[in-house]
Order: sequence, then C-alpha cells, then structure tokens
Amino acid sequence: MGVVLSYIRVSPANAALLLQHPKLMHALLGFEESAASSKRSGFLSRLFGRKVEPKSKSESLPSLEPREGEDEGDTDKAWQGMHFILTGTAEGGDFPEGFIMHGGTPAGDDREETGARLFQPEEVQRIQAVLEAQTEDGVRLRYDGKKMDTAGVYPQIWQRDGEEGVAYIWETLCEMREFVRETVEKKWALLVFFS
Repeated sequence: MGVVLSYIRVSPANAALLLQHPKLMHALLGFEESAASSKRSGFLSRLFGRKVEPKSKSESLPSLEPREGEDEGDTDKAWQGMHFILTGTAEGGDFPEGFIMHGGTPAGDDREETGARLFQPEEVQRIQAVLEAQTEDGVRLRYDGKKMDTAGVYPQIWQRDGEEGVAYIWETLCEMREFVRETVEKKWALLVFFS
C-alpha cells in the first residue's frame, strides 16, 4: 500500500451540494453507510443490539445525483513525480501547474486527512491546458531522478527507475489528461483526494 491521488468527475449539482454539506463526501465515495453507522452508535451498542435513533431533521442531508460509470481514476504512486515534472518542485508551485497539491476548494468533512479539493469547471479548463501542453520529450527533459529523490519526491524510486520512471509518469499523466479532457467536455467539476 501507499499514498495514491484519486480523482472523480463531479456533476455541477453534486459539486454544489458537496461544498454546502461536507458530510456528503462519504456518500459520494460510497462510504455513507459505514461512516454514518459508526458515528451513530458505539461498538457495544451495535454488538448488543441497541436501536439506533433515527437522524433528526436537522441532521438529514440532501441526496446526491447518482454517479456515472467511468467517473473516477487515480495516479497510483506517480502523483508527486507528476507534480515535480509540472512545477519543478517536490511541494511548491502555484495553480494551475501545481493543481495536484494546490488550488481548488477544500471539500469533505475529513479534508485534512485526504487533502480533498474540488475544482470548478473553469478551473478544470486551466488544468486541461497544463496537461495538454505536456509532451513525452518534455517530461524526459524535466525528469531528474537524483534531484527528485534528494527532494523527497514520493515514492523515492526515481533515480533507481530511470527510464521506467519517465514512462510511469508519462503514462499516468496521459490517463489523467484524457480524464480531464472528458471532464471539460461535460463542463463538470473535478475532485482530487489522497487515499
């Protein structure tokens, strides 16, 4: 296991609801039942069958629109390598080049843990422009395995992997570029988070 950057295409209606009701993140990710039930009752209550009180009206949340198939992806462990290629730094950089680690609106009730951020359609267009400008030769020129490892770029395999590392970043970047392109075509938002 390791740290992975995941991304989800989010409809405009769901994006608005997510920002208004951060607890909806669990429902968006498909964790609604387990998260809700663990917060409503303790282990002993569940074990001995104590009834869970229904949520009060003040706690009820609106329903999200159903998600579409093929609406998510991830960068595997290439995320910080991609960030380095786009910004020239391990953690710095500004939006839109540094979108992997910076920019967007914090989203979800556990955003400190996941770093979840929501990019509105206009911001996604700016991300697309950055990704569309990348070439394999450009990635190869900016790839410096020794410098990346010294800077602590996760997962610190870059000097060892050399050409394989370049290919790993390039393939992952191409997958994300296609996903972002489709997100822009739909005029939807983009949610990124670490898992």
